[in-house]
Amino acid sequence: ESRRKPGNLAYQRFENQVLKVTASSNKYHKQSSFAKDTCLWHVTDGITSRPFPDLDPQCFYDATPNKTPDWIALAFHKPVTAGRIVVYPFENSLCDYEVQISVDGDEWKTIQRIENAQGEFQTIQFPPQTLKGVRVFVTKTNGPDTRISEIEVYEK
Repeated sequence: ESRRKPGNLAYQRFENQVLKVTASSNKYHKQSSFAKDTCLWHVTDGITSRPFPDLDPQCFYDATPNKTPDWIALAFHKPVTAGRIVVYPFENSLCDYEVQISVDGDEWKTIQRIENAQGEFQTIQFPPQTLKGVRVFVTKTNGPDTRISEIEVYEK
């Protein structure tokens, strides 16, 4: 519970508790016989740092080095009203990306394009809308891989 930030609609302590996470590819699935969405839910568990330095980080890590686009999507079990999204690129791995929302569950609408992303996180604000999903669509990385440690969604 100490990892839960007040108002974060995307926080879940257990996989598929609040939403389902999917991605264009997943390094952890490719390395094992586990499910395609193995470890993806960790982008919603409140951990934005590397808690175990000797282990791979608990984050979205694409399986297509030096190739974009990559994406990760959060599909809420019930529609939510949101007006702010915070993206935590792992170790400044993102350069250019779009934050997109889905109001009907099928089509994605870009609400903001981020170019030359800098800092530990980026905050995207927009007029609150009822939505069913959020997607981070990466078009350029700093290095070979897309890695995102956390995505938070807030009403305001």
